[in-house]
Amino acid sequence: MFCVNQSDLCPDNEENSFRKFKFVIDSVKGKDAISTFNGMEITSDKHKGIIRKWHTLIEGYLDIKTKDNFYLRVFMIAVTKRRSDSLKKTSYAHSSQVRQIRKIMFEVIKEEIEDCDISKIIKKLMNEKIGKEVEKRSGVIIPIQNCHVRKVKVIKRIKSAEEEIEEE
Repeated sequence: MFCVNQSDLCPDNEENSFRKFKFVIDSVKGKDAISTFNGMEITSDKHKGIIRKWHTLIEGYLDIKTKDNFYLRVFMIAVTKRRSDSLKKTSYAHSSQVRQIRKIMFEVIKEEIEDCDISKIIKKLMNEKIGKEVEKRSGVIIPIQNCHVRKVKVIKRIKSAEEEIEEE
């Protein structure tokens, strides 16, 4: 298994270099290593920078099956945002608002990941499409900031008939 930083995969996009993608080498053909996606996570300094004092931290995870038989556990993180017209220094959310935002997170994850193969999912993770959609939808309930997919774990990978034939 090896980890690759997102800025190594896409050198033109330096601002999203806080994501690490994990790959497992399945086979070697000559000088090429055939690898498979094995997870993603954000760096610890980014994760610690997201968490703020006087704000509510909203976390959630969901197990989901992709189109190409990967079982993924997707972890999300978000922080409440202080309203511009607020005089208080705190920006706490009620537990009912946290539950509603977590429900929105799960809906977006299902919509974006369930009917895609793993290469499309990696592109969505790189573009932070899931986090932006959650921020947009939850703005009605309470404004949130720094909504990111914190980690993606590959729980199980079921081999298709084609892969089993290739192994033999």
